[in-house]
Amino acid sequence: MFFFLSKFVPSMTFNMYWLHHSINLLKIVPFLGGWLSDRLLGDPEGWPHPIVWFGKAISAGEKALNKGSERVLKGGILAVVLILGVYLICEWILSWAWIIHPQFSGLLTAVGVFYCLSGKTLIKEVKAVFEAVDRSTEEGRRQVARIVGRIPRTCRRKRYGRRRWRPCPRT
Repeated sequence: MFFFLSKFVPSMTFNMYWLHHSINLLKIVPFLGGWLSDRLLGDPEGWPHPIVWFGKAISAGEKALNKGSERVLKGGILAVVLILGVYLICEWILSWAWIIHPQFSGLLTAVGVFYCLSGKTLIKEVKAVFEAVDRSTEEGRRQVARIVGRIPRTCRRKRYGRRRWRPCPRT
């Protein structure tokens, strides 16, 4: 119908084009909001963090499944289940938020982007690792633990079939 009317009102096609694209541009607002929040706030200590929860789920699954035979298969299944589970949970939450109000869904998307980017904090923590390593190797290891969630010990040679891993350089 709009095409039919646009023959009589030439500016109508132009206006519909921009209306359509302006609605699509609104979809970027939650992502910009999450990115700006990350740049301004970083990851304040003491706030709950979904990435920490995901790490704890991995750790619990690893403790339960990393025993006996078929460890690689069990680990692969755990990875798929966790990734698919997080996706489905997020999809469900955002779907319900959209039903409540589209802007509420946008707000939750912005919060998700804020938590998942963690760019400002990662840059700050990596700089702190370099400063700590300049002071001592052990201090550097403790600082790396803030990023990876565990204290890196010494590297050891491990034998897996015929392949031999190279040792880490001595520090």
